[in-house]
Amino acid sequence: MDFEISDDGTLIRYSGAGGDVVLPEGVKFIEIYSSFDNEDEITSLTLPKSFIGRKFEIYNRNGFVYNDKDNSVSNCFVNKRLKEQEADQENLYSYLYLPRLYKLERYIVHPQNPIYESVDGVLFSKCRRFVIGIPKRYPQGLTLQDGFEKVLKAYDSSVEEMKVVEYMGTSLSTEQLDEIARLCGSEMQLFAPNLTHCDLCKLNGRWDKRKKRITAIMPKLGVSKELVDSLGFGLVLGYCQNRQIYSQEICEQYIEVMLRNEMEIYNWAILERSSPVIIFYQEEWRQKRLPKIDISNSSGLRHYLFEIIVRGSVQDLQELFDKDTKVLRGSFQTNEEYIRVLDYAIALTTRYGGIEKLRVLFDAADKEFRRYKSLPINLCYYSYDLWVTGEFIFYSELNFSALAISPSHEVRSMKPVSENERLECLKLLSKRGIFNIKCDRASNLLCFLALLCGDFKIADYMISHGANMQTFMREDKEYLEEIQFDDWLLFGIFECQKGVAKLIELSSTEERRFAMPEDLLQTFLGNGQNEFAQIFNLVEVKTKLVIELFEDALENSYSQAVHAIATSNQIRSKQTLSKLLDLATKYHAPEATAILLDRQKEFQGKAKTTKTSRRSSLSL
Repeated sequence: MDFEISDDGTLIRYSGAGGDVVLPEGVKFIEIYSSFDNEDEITSLTLPKSFIGRKFEIYNRNGFVYNDKDNSVSNCFVNKRLKEQEADQENLYSYLYLPRLYKLERYIVHPQNPIYESVDGVLFSKCRRFVIGIPKRYPQGLTLQDGFEKVLKAYDSSVEEMKVVEYMGTSLSTEQLDEIARLCGSEMQLFAPNLTHCDLCKLNGRWDKRKKRITAIMPKLGVSKELVDSLGFGLVLGYCQNRQIYSQEICEQYIEVMLRNEMEIYNWAILERSSPVIIFYQEEWRQKRLPKIDISNSSGLRHYLFEIIVRGSVQDLQELFDKDTKVLRGSFQTNEEYIRVLDYAIALTTRYGGIEKLRVLFDAADKEFRRYKSLPINLCYYSYDLWVTGEFIFYSELNFSALAISPSHEVRSMKPVSENERLECLKLLSKRGIFNIKCDRASNLLCFLALLCGDFKIADYMISHGANMQTFMREDKEYLEEIQFDDWLLFGIFECQKGVAKLIELSSTEERRFAMPEDLLQTFLGNGQNEFAQIFNLVEVKTKLVIELFEDALENSYSQAVHAIATSNQIRSKQTLSKLLDLATKYHAPEATAILLDRQKEFQGKAKTTKTSRRSSLSL
């Protein structure tokens, strides 16, 4: 016999070979002390009609009352402890708990068993309210019905983790969400095809802790910002992965929520490498049409204004202002700062909307404010980059206005309007007195950024109206660190070497050469030898670095750089000249060798002249 059974129906021992194990009729209980030989070989377990579970103990956290006279089950509970007086009732039992069958794939239950039911191999209570046991090798996703309430958790041990859960009900309560989260391991997909109502999650509940790992697909459920905040970005991910099964109405709700919270969600997608969300935004940004947005409230109206600026027409903007110009009086918060809607609208329009939209914007502002003159253009401190969702140029947050000319840090990775168009916008801002160009930090900073991004017409205009790069470079070191000067310079070396060369030319004087970190100067040599040759005489270079740069140029055959160094005024001693000659000989550079030999003769001639002058002075 494979089964040893006590007189009261308790399974003492199973000694069979494993595989598909069928408990015989008459077995009522499997206790903690019940043993299974070959337990790692058991793949299925069939419970007979007579099976009850376990005898109740006060420390058990689940139970039910079973009346064998009428075969009824009542007072069911899981995941809570009874008080002593509550536990003192007849016919109280606990549900089955089998923690050690590690190869189990499915449960099978006799159809007339009054306590349990098997659904696709998972053990449920007969009422389907409780998930009693999930086989450790369960190969499928778990399906839960409308009446689902709890997942059994015995003795504070963890339940089996599921990759996929399908919920077939139409409503989810806060408690049900918390129980479903109990099933989530590293990640889980929740598919609720019929769901039309969902409560918010418990504050600091299980879903709150795990919501980033739960992808929720709920095609019939209307979405809101509050729901996304509650269920997490997995709700958005579920939509982006399965847009084809969502109705047009629900799709429009998701689009509105995702556009209104674009910076937060898109940055999360970049961080998590969530391709479906990234693709959604990229496809949406390419759309020529304006999205459907509820403009009955100030938040929606403000967002619609920004959408028109970046992808609507001049007529769309005029029609919006014909209806309402009060939207320009609002403000919104980002990075713990409040920014006025009109200020941000001006910045966006200058960079992405163009001169005609800017004129319409100013006409509306004139009606609302009687002539607007207050753009806070302190670029270093004011943050206009709410929708700047592309890769950061540096590993820190940037606080530059959309007026800053920054091709690698664009709103929605858009291309700005042409430089000529942006220049016309700047001229209009200057003419109206909104943007006063002069030799101050804001103007000099904007000119500096324009140079590094290759917008030379804008830079020339700024310089002709007072911007001064020599003054900019004489600013205190703390300010240059604050604007991340060296990082911007590195960006320019890779993206616009001509702009860096122009900056150095405009910043240097005979008395004060341009100070550039040694590593940046070496990077400049490797990325733009022509421009490097132009500015080499204008930068501060120590003797040791002159020699190192010369060797790098020779080794990489940067002929213009070699010539620039060999003819430069950075060679100030015979010792330096001698070392450069040795390098030119070593690398077989005849042209450089000839130049340096001529300079050596010049040095010797100057030395003779100096000695003769000294002797003449002594003889006198």
